Amino acid sequence: FDNVAGGETTVSFEGSPDVAYPADLGSRCEAWDDGTHPTSCLKGQDPGKGHGWCAKKWCYVDPCQCSIDVLPQMSNYVERARYRGKPLFFSYATCGDRDDYTLHVPQVGSPGCRCIGFDNMPGKIEVVLAGGKKAMYPAEIGGQCKAWDKASHPDCEGDNPPAWCKANWCYVDPCSCDLSGIVPKISSYLPNSTFTGKSLYYSYETCNSPDT
Repeated sequence: FDNVAGGETTVSFEGSPDVAYPADLGSRCEAWDDGTHPTSCLKGQDPGKGHGWCAKKWCYVDPCQCSIDVLPQMSNYVERARYRGKPLFFSYATCGDRDDYTLHVPQVGSPGCRCIGFDNMPGKIEVVLAGGKKAMYPAEIGGQCKAWDKASHPDCEGDNPPAWCKANWCYVDPCSCDLSGIVPKISSYLPNSTFTGKSLYYSYETCNSPDT
């Protein structure tokens, strides 16, 4: 809701009293936190009023209708609020600014061919390499664009590893992956795993890396 007269939206912050934001918080591109965020965006704080992410514009968006390179992030400002049954998501990118507020923004592929899988999954998982060899990879393998082989594949050890060790890739859904004629490939790492009934497919191209 834009330009709501009067009223306020109460936002809770850890280690600080509740803060009153405008009632139409997030309804348009605006530096909503500048001079309002109680622990970072007041004068003399870090980054402080008028500086860093405090001065960046953002708004709430529908994550299912947001076709931009940088995916929206889930908001923790009004945790109980819902839009079409989903939590609220925000975006700096849709307002033309960079997200310096989020500590880590995972790279999840190009629009039209997003990564699939579980991100931030703790633990390890055993994968099958060429020749039947096995190795332990992070359990969240393939969930975002990352050089997954760099620290896990035995061929990537030593001072002069192959170029593909440093290349980013992720798992993708081949049926919803449109990369101008570039087709994802079947992965052999987890031969018994499936996604929507199909084998797992991977792509370097959606992560802007060459498939060497």
